[in-house]
Amino acid sequence: MAEKHPELYGKVDSWTGLNGRWAVPGKHYGQEILWMWTEAQTPDGTNDSLIMGFEKVFAHPDDAQAYLYRGILFFNRQDYWLAERDFRRALALDKTSPAAWYDLALTQQKRGELEASLASYDQAVACRPEYLQAWYNRGLVAMELKQDDKARQSFQEILRFSPQSADAANAIAIIYLRQGKYDDARSWLEKAGQINSANPRIQANRQQFQTYLR
Repeated sequence: MAEKHPELYGKVDSWTGLNGRWAVPGKHYGQEILWMWTEAQTPDGTNDSLIMGFEKVFAHPDDAQAYLYRGILFFNRQDYWLAERDFRRALALDKTSPAAWYDLALTQQKRGELEASLASYDQAVACRPEYLQAWYNRGLVAMELKQDDKARQSFQEILRFSPQSADAANAIAIIYLRQGKYDDARSWLEKAGQINSANPRIQANRQQFQTYLR
């Protein structure tokens, strides 16, 4: 598993509304990158790693993994357009690679291209339906785009594969809060609390919800 990887586009970590600030989890599933990567050490963006990245591409110009490796290097150096170019090259060689679609989506998030990022996450989960990290980020991007139905569907997919995901249940509660559907929001907050009562985001949201109702 990769030890270092691009950060999740961290803009969606809370929602301000209903006279309060609500915690939207955004750092659990979203940080994973290259779940299929088997290298002993993830490229870290140093000059030595970058040289190795170019060597991989020169030695294996028809290998999608080589472009994925170098793309992560560029990402970690914040050279996002170069990272995107390499991820697209990887996809040209293997259009069914969920890792390449996911990496591309993360890069597009970093560049603020949310509609394009959402489309890339769609491709990632189409290639690997149980890809929880991609579903989670897809939900966060959809929330930011105010596409609540698509966001809720993303988090429900996570719960279908992993029923004990308290963060996914919490995110659904936030969607209902934004829509003013307070009974549904309460139900999902309770469900999230039943899954993991120690989750600090869930605790904060349940307390905030009770304060709002007073």
